[in-house]
Amino acid sequence: MRLFVFFALELTGGHFVNRTLIMCVCLLGLALTTPHAAQLAEKYTKIDGSANPEKVPAWKAWESVFRFATSDIDRWKEKFDITDAEVDILLKEAKLHPKREGRCLETLRALALKDNVDRAKSPAFVTAAIACRTETLVAGERVMAAMSPEGQAAMSALLDHVKIGLTLLVPEGEEAFFQQPR
Repeated sequence: MRLFVFFALELTGGHFVNRTLIMCVCLLGLALTTPHAAQLAEKYTKIDGSANPEKVPAWKAWESVFRFATSDIDRWKEKFDITDAEVDILLKEAKLHPKREGRCLETLRALALKDNVDRAKSPAFVTAAIACRTETLVAGERVMAAMSPEGQAAMSALLDHVKIGLTLLVPEGEEAFFQQPR
């Protein structure tokens, strides 16, 4: 079995949080393979958000915001001038994220095991992955819609900050798939 992993390095203010490297392991699915060394040595394309933030998809930025909101909200609130009411809006969606993400991962894992094929070549897997990413984007849109224009500007700045702090490793050949849906 091969486990597909994307690593995200979370930088804050030019320093690693707690002087440790935070790795976000996002399961996008499992594919059954014969465990040959050549198969395990996948090649990856590195997306460095500090050099190319435009290559970090919006769904990934929102996913990171939701994942770290509860631990980083006080720092973000101060740095980006987010009001208490806007913090409540963000935290409400952030609290829903683990359930949403868990449901998506279960679906993707089941499809990868059922199809027993490359995930990027499985129409059902691709459709489900894009639906999961769309759910994250819709949650982000709900956050933005509930905020004042000033809050929306602060959230946009926060998303840009998060994108700059991400370094992602994407399996070669899956770059276009990783960018979907937007």
